[in-house]
Amino acid sequence: AKMGQVKVNLVSQLIQRVLQEPLPDPKLCLGLLALQDSRTALSLLAKINTSFGQDYRKMISLSLVGHQFCRLNKLGKQADQFLDLYIRSSWGKKAALMEVPFKSAFTGSVKEKLDALEKLVVHPQVGVETLLQYSTAFKIDSDRTLILYSAALIRRMEPSLADNADILPQPDLADICERVEAAWSLFSSPQPLFQHLVDEVGSVSPYNYEGLEVLLRGIQQSRFTGKVVPEYIDRASRIQIGRASCR
Repeated sequence: AKMGQVKVNLVSQLIQRVLQEPLPDPKLCLGLLALQDSRTALSLLAKINTSFGQDYRKMISLSLVGHQFCRLNKLGKQADQFLDLYIRSSWGKKAALMEVPFKSAFTGSVKEKLDALEKLVVHPQVGVETLLQYSTAFKIDSDRTLILYSAALIRRMEPSLADNADILPQPDLADICERVEAAWSLFSSPQPLFQHLVDEVGSVSPYNYEGLEVLLRGIQQSRFTGKVVPEYIDRASRIQIGRASCR
């Protein structure tokens, strides 16, 4: 029994060292795991994973090896668990590169993953494709993701003041409009898009003339209603007057 434990410890140390390499050899790890029975091998991988802390790169390597090992041994449930670890680790690595906190989302529920999503939507380097990949990975409704992204873009249009009360240079409004319209085109149906536009008109700053104009144009062109929405025509006119008076 003592010799058997020594063997397990040696195998564990070797696998851990291999997985810590920048380019680990998965075949070598699988060969070492094959020296153990399935239960011991899985326990060994669990302990190694714990030792990696929040090192997402190492966890990605371990999850790939664990997933392959489980598939080879027809361990379906455990294979799915390693696949889940791979998905969470991969997004943890991406988030870390963008300096977006992900520790709570990595171990938490859908709520914590939504909190991370809210930080991702305001990140200037994150586009709609990445956000939808995130929502798919963590089973978050795509329309909910698009709503968060659209709202964040609309708020970028709002003028900002510097500490000395000077108006800061506005971002590229044409680029933002293009992103907004691209996000709107990806909604599952016109109805949730229309509801989002109406909700945003009621919550956006009244001084965000550019954002309001984009929202009202979207409402007027909404395929959900098939016609201009009369209740917003007067507000659209007042926004145009307000913009003109600020020039």
